[in-house]
Amino acid sequence: MFELIAKSNALNYNIPDEIRRSFGFSLDDILISCLVGTIECLKDDFLWYFDVTYGNCYLFNTGKFQNGSLKQKYNQSDKGSNFGMKFEFINKIKPVENSTITKGIHLTLFDSKTIVNSLDGFDLSPKFQTNIMIKKKVVTKLPDPYSECLKDHSNFLSSEVYQASLKISESYSQDICYGICFQEYLISKCNCTDPQKLFFKNVKNCLTLEEIFCNFKNYKYFTTQMNVKEISFSEYPTNIQAQGIYTSIRNTPSFNHSIEEIKENSLQVKIYYAQLKYETIDETKQMDLVDLISNIGGILGLFIGISILSFAELIEIFIEILFVIFSNENMVKKIDVKSQSDQNKI
Repeated sequence: MFELIAKSNALNYNIPDEIRRSFGFSLDDILISCLVGTIECLKDDFLWYFDVTYGNCYLFNTGKFQNGSLKQKYNQSDKGSNFGMKFEFINKIKPVENSTITKGIHLTLFDSKTIVNSLDGFDLSPKFQTNIMIKKKVVTKLPDPYSECLKDHSNFLSSEVYQASLKISESYSQDICYGICFQEYLISKCNCTDPQKLFFKNVKNCLTLEEIFCNFKNYKYFTTQMNVKEISFSEYPTNIQAQGIYTSIRNTPSFNHSIEEIKENSLQVKIYYAQLKYETIDETKQMDLVDLISNIGGILGLFIGISILSFAELIEIFIEILFVIFSNENMVKKIDVKSQSDQNKI
């Protein structure tokens, strides 16, 4: 197995992008239509990139052209399935029999300011229309000592790993930093990097059997969510839709599908907002020093009977006792004085 992985790594590392791209499906081979609301998407809205797991992949609405120059993104200000993104896919080229155990597409939702992680996401099956409702949740954590988060990154500006993560992504991503840290650890242990993961140093890839085994042995120390509100399915396409697809693409080169084959190999996915508002979760201190002292006083007052009121009552009782004692002593003295004066009169 390790020998096969070594050959695969060497192949993936040495093949130019243009040859890699020719091995897989092109966008024209799989995309029937694309809509954002009522606006039809353009081919330039998709960016090709090669993924070691899925091969040819395409990024949509990144705000960039393939050459890296900036372009305008699609924006959406309404909720519901009629105002989101809708894609129709079909495999126009018949797959080689028994060459794969699955068919469909892998879809990942991600922040365009970061890089996509193909391990996230979910698989979409042919013969179904998939509706995906999404919502946004922002979580703000308190810094140390309440969590391991840091608001001030100034201490890490000189960190090679931190700087490398910012070069790869427009905004800081823990997953990216984590992947770079793994490569740094792998370099220290194996003197090579994993070609299937992020790398930031000019260090050779793990290609030999010994290096591959070292990679696997050290990876066990490292393990690597767009919040999907709800996913629903319905059968797709209907006979009328399949006939429409057949009519629209029957003149495509190398296309020779029947209506039934279209129904077996096509799918539709809709991605839209479940709600226009987003949820923000801010961590706050459960208690500070004043609250702590107050709670301790309350607990002591409840279970032991010690509180400011109790102290006041004790002081009041003590004063009353002293007053009674002092009053009794005065009464005794008055009685003695009166008795002596009566005897003198006699």
